[in-house]
Amino acid sequence: MHRGVAPLVLVPSYTMSTALARSLQPAHVPREDAVFNVSRSALLIAALTQSPELLLDATADRLHQDYRAEAMPETSRVLRALREAGFAAVVSGAGPSLLVLADGPGRRQEAAAVADAASDTPWEQLMLAVDVRGGRVWNRAEGSTSHS
Repeated sequence: MHRGVAPLVLVPSYTMSTALARSLQPAHVPREDAVFNVSRSALLIAALTQSPELLLDATADRLHQDYRAEAMPETSRVLRALREAGFAAVVSGAGPSLLVLADGPGRRQEAAAVADAASDTPWEQLMLAVDVRGGRVWNRAEGSTSHS
């Protein structure tokens, strides 16, 4: 992952059933929406590894978030505010948490402030770090670590 990407997870005080969230998806989606989302996946790889300035476009979604918005109005409101402010924000998994991929630690703080202003309820703000060294294997017998 590009060193300029700074993740923020926003966790609301309420929960939502994953089964309910998934049940809100239609059995069939318009072909153009499916093609749109597939095109975003390639762009997301480029944004995450080389060009964080592409994150907002790369995280656009037509297959999941809008269908679930009515069941998660607070999440939808915060998501919309973040994206309108230029932050690459998405519903995390089935929701109701949000993932923000900010283009730097300072921007992550700005995203947290936007979320606070857009919400009537407090959200836990998890400022996460990304391990850019890759996978590590610990060999207990040798007492050493190797990187891949």
